[in-house]
Amino acid sequence: MTDIMQVISQHFSQTMHFSPEATDHIMVKIRATLSRDMESLERTLRDGDRAPVSAKLHKLKGDLSNIGLKDMADAVHALQKDESLHSLEELRQRVRALRQELAPLLDS
Repeated sequence: MTDIMQVISQHFSQTMHFSPEATDHIMVKIRATLSRDMESLERTLRDGDRAPVSAKLHKLKGDLSNIGLKDMADAVHALQKDESLHSLEELRQRVRALRQELAPLLDS
């Protein structure tokens, strides 16, 4: 099990008292939601549409926080707060780095 998966499993075990089986079941939904949200954010940045970026980052921050990935959620929150200070290319790079961090979760 990857580190990211261990953090999520531990979070659900400690906060929701989920069994490993229940966690595995909910992970299907989590993967689908995060994949969809990341793709939407990446598409928005590719299209150069800044207007919805902050809201998409806010949703992603909440999703990450809800599954126990506090450090990632905090990083996304910081990016959301400073979003207007970054160029589109900087935002794209930060989102690519986030996708790489999430890869063990999204690709499993």
